[in-house]
Amino acid sequence: MSRTNARRAILLTALMLFVPIAQADLSEWRGPDAVRPSDGGSDFTALRIPTNATVLDSWMEISNEEVAQSSENLLSWYQDSPHNNGAFLSGITVNSDGQMLLEDDFTVSQIEDFDGGNYTIEMPNGYYHSPGILAVYSIQYISSSPSCNNQDSAKLSHGHDIDGDGNLDSDEIESSDEYCPSTGLPDSITSLNISNPGSGYGNGNLSATGGGGSGFTGTYLSGRGIGSATLISGGSGYQSGTVFNVECGRDCPGTGANLTVTSVDSSGAITGISLTSHGFNYTTEHTLSLANTGATGRQVDIALTLNSTGPIVIATIETLGSGYTSTPTIVPSGTGSGAVITPGLGGFFNWLIEDRPDTADSATCGEGGHMIDIGQDLNNDGALSPTEIQQTTPLCHNPDIEYWSSVLPETMNGTVYLDERTLPHGVVPASAVEGKVIAGTMPGNPVPAGVDTSLYLPPLDVPVSDLQVGYTLSFDHWYHVDTTSAGDGDGAWLEYRMMNGTWGPWSYIEPSGGYPSTLSSDGPSVPGQPTGNLPVFASPTHSGWTSENIDLTTLSGIDEADKIQFRFRLWTHPSSQNLRPGWFLDNISYQ
Repeated sequence: MSRTNARRAILLTALMLFVPIAQADLSEWRGPDAVRPSDGGSDFTALRIPTNATVLDSWMEISNEEVAQSSENLLSWYQDSPHNNGAFLSGITVNSDGQMLLEDDFTVSQIEDFDGGNYTIEMPNGYYHSPGILAVYSIQYISSSPSCNNQDSAKLSHGHDIDGDGNLDSDEIESSDEYCPSTGLPDSITSLNISNPGSGYGNGNLSATGGGGSGFTGTYLSGRGIGSATLISGGSGYQSGTVFNVECGRDCPGTGANLTVTSVDSSGAITGISLTSHGFNYTTEHTLSLANTGATGRQVDIALTLNSTGPIVIATIETLGSGYTSTPTIVPSGTGSGAVITPGLGGFFNWLIEDRPDTADSATCGEGGHMIDIGQDLNNDGALSPTEIQQTTPLCHNPDIEYWSSVLPETMNGTVYLDERTLPHGVVPASAVEGKVIAGTMPGNPVPAGVDTSLYLPPLDVPVSDLQVGYTLSFDHWYHVDTTSAGDGDGAWLEYRMMNGTWGPWSYIEPSGGYPSTLSSDGPSVPGQPTGNLPVFASPTHSGWTSENIDLTTLSGIDEADKIQFRFRLWTHPSSQNLRPGWFLDNISYQ
């Protein structure tokens, strides 16, 4: 059904049940209405049947063919049932008033009630609840981050996987920390600058004196010229006068050495060479090679020998030391002279974040979780060593608790009087408003203190503005939470978000009749809420079944939105002493 020519009317539920009318009862039809069986299905006109639906009406198409029926497979029977394949044949009669009626002829099945107990009840696809169970996270490295004065940064975001897709979605982020480059190790030697290379040094060690600290160690390499070149094998195809440049690879400071071919034999084998330039700053830690600048020749073998000493060209920190309150003096070992190496205390370092998935032990995370190591890259090698880790953050999974589920009210214990069922922790519905099944918080059990949980409805299409006539969300609900007549306790409320290309933030929404109470000042703040404590559904006693209606045409930006999503949110105070049943929902209607 295109949004441009038709309005999509949907009735939503925590659980949709489709059950034939039992014992040949008669039920009036509602309609006809335009119906879309599922995404991508063909639209047709059908009459709606109240049947045993909870918050999503079942429907059937009137025709001489097998009747199409709503396809949500939310009631799972352990025996084969024609309800699961979309075929249901019913007798259609007309009474004396000319009304069309459905009469169950029992030709397909005979299911009188749920009393047999051979069934399971599930939430429909698209419904989910928070808090999520599994901890999820993302690690980002951001170039030129505006939050860090256009410097590179590392960012850790984490939360719990509410919708169960295995990813950290934007609305699941509970915490996000960005680490900008910063100073570190102010009393340690973190850099060495060769102010004067001196002369006559081999390779050796570095130590530090003065400055009040201890523990520093380092090494140095001297830069040397090529002392000699020895021809081992002349190869073939070379020409006299060919020049070979001496190279030593990446990060080698050596340069300038070359040798020249002085003679070759008739096959072009080199018979004589001359070391034309000794070059400088070649080290024993780099591999020397020859680059042929000529056009011909192959497989010559020439051995190169470095001089034994030279100036210091590379100084390396092995251990940083600590406790230095002033700049120490760096002392090279060996017999050279004149070298001056200036140390630097502290430094400016980037941060690194590394994960260790599923490594949290039971002492750290009772339900398991992840460990995240965070530290500064003090040696600039792009990896965290054990000594660079400054903090380890556990990301713990939540207990696997079904804060929201669907339930047959008659399966809860307690004492029933009229429409009330009294339990030790409060009063809950004895039956659904319509049908059999309702959605609720931890049915049969009190909601613990310190819970912030939401039931999410699936994202819904928004009709075009000229079809937003009587555009509402309505529902029946029952709440019993811990509060006082003045409020300032637990509470329940609704939030929404809209998509216009991307999802916007969750915002507070108020029913047409307002909220009867207020939340504790210790509770969360919600974007869009009025000034003061958050208005919520709450009362010192149970509410009984009440109906709410929200006019969606008043929402700012609804005309431009593509989709809208709602969540029913319940919060209990961490110090709550009187644990209560929470919140129960039925007949959620979006139309």
